[in-house]
Formats: sequence, structure tokens, C-alpha cells
Amino acid sequence: LLPALTALLLAACAAKPSFEPAMLVHSVQPVYPPQLEEEGISGHARMQMRIDTRGSVSEAQVLSATHPLFARSAVRAVSQYRFTPAKQNGRPVESSFTQTFRF
Repeated sequence: LLPALTALLLAACAAKPSFEPAMLVHSVQPVYPPQLEEEGISGHARMQMRIDTRGSVSEAQVLSATHPLFARSAVRAVSQYRFTPAKQNGRPVESSFTQTFRF
């Protein structure tokens, strides 16, 4: 009975789907817009990125930004990001990643 239960337990563990999140391997700091920096204006841009199965950013969406120039700078930066792709059961899958930049 014990060998049969052990076999069932091992089979259940093997059948459980595994997920590995995407990992950031290359990032670029967004450029502080010079005219806002000169005026002492600070703020943020919150971005959501769609990561394709090759680890590239396929879509960048601005979730919020305190100034359009902060948003534009953040979009330029994240378009250069590279990831190891997320994996589901060992196979690359699309995923998303959210990051807030402070200026």
C-alpha cells in the first residue's frame, strides 16, 4: 500500500502546473525630462509591460503619470527592457510586469 501511495503522491506533484515569472535581465533608467528637472518638478510614471515569449516588451501601457513627459520617458525606457520569459510547465509564455518610476 505504501509504494502505491508514494507513486500517487509523486504523480500528483509532477502533474501540478509550475509557473516561473519573467525575470528582468536588462533595464534602462528613464531620462528625467530636462525642462521639468530645471523647474524642480517631481513626479512618477506607473507602467505595465506585456512581455512576449522571447522576453521582449511587446506592449507598454501608462497606468498613471503626474506629467505626460514623465510618461513618455518611461515608455522609451521600458521599450528597451529585456527579460527571461515567464514559463508555464517549462514552456515560455506571455506575462506582464508593472513598475513605477519616480522622477
